[in-house]
Amino acid sequence: MQLLLGHRLAAAVLTAAVLAVGAVFLFAMPKPAVYHPKGLHKLVVPSYVGRADRGWTWTQGVPGFQFGRDEKEWNFALLHPSDLATLRAGAPAAGVDPASLRVLDAARTAVHAKPYLIVAGRGAKGGTCIGAQPGALPVQFFCAAQLKGHHTVVIAAPQKYSKSIGWSIHISGIVDAAVRAVLVTTPGRTIKDMRSGKPVIRPEGAIPLLQTGEKTWGTFASFEAQPVPWSARLDFLGDNGKKLFSLPLRFDAPGATVYVR
Repeated sequence: MQLLLGHRLAAAVLTAAVLAVGAVFLFAMPKPAVYHPKGLHKLVVPSYVGRADRGWTWTQGVPGFQFGRDEKEWNFALLHPSDLATLRAGAPAAGVDPASLRVLDAARTAVHAKPYLIVAGRGAKGGTCIGAQPGALPVQFFCAAQLKGHHTVVIAAPQKYSKSIGWSIHISGIVDAAVRAVLVTTPGRTIKDMRSGKPVIRPEGAIPLLQTGEKTWGTFASFEAQPVPWSARLDFLGDNGKKLFSLPLRFDAPGATVYVR
């Protein structure tokens, strides 16, 4: 687990350095507090961060981060309030108070690119609504009626093929109280197994993006690259590791899709 954590955070730090912006929120990944490369700010998850305690309801009200508060701990994508302008403009039509929007997850996959955003806001009846901004594509909001019977809102965005990276998919999402863990499996990805003393190349298998006991809003994120065209699978687990459902992700071209499952 510690080796995996180091690999994931090192990759996130490298991405941030290349893009000159933060790549993704790290609260949805394995706990970052145990990995502190020299010179990096020590991440501290704010005490008010917590998962939904019942369905899509958070005890403290609308979840998410606010500009001007604890930004060192969450604003790795270097968001500015203006980055929420499109979401604020689309909120009233969905019955969401635009002034109530808070950031749950954000990522930039290229310098100056419009970010992928997942936000929360207050609906017409006071409940929490989830908003998704899939990059430059139209925003979508999901309130009680749209979320009923569903456990996750996911943005999946296959990126342009790169000779140095391969085919990569940006994935970010939020889950309700029923989901305790999220795993991602990416075909074609391998690991070098040294347990026998000799290198053995094996399939990477399922990687945890969210696990029981982690302090998070219920967000998860991944930016997996693979040597074959865009394909991945998310598995959502409930209590005692019981699989609730899976979400296959397969694409023929770059773009972005919002899923509610």
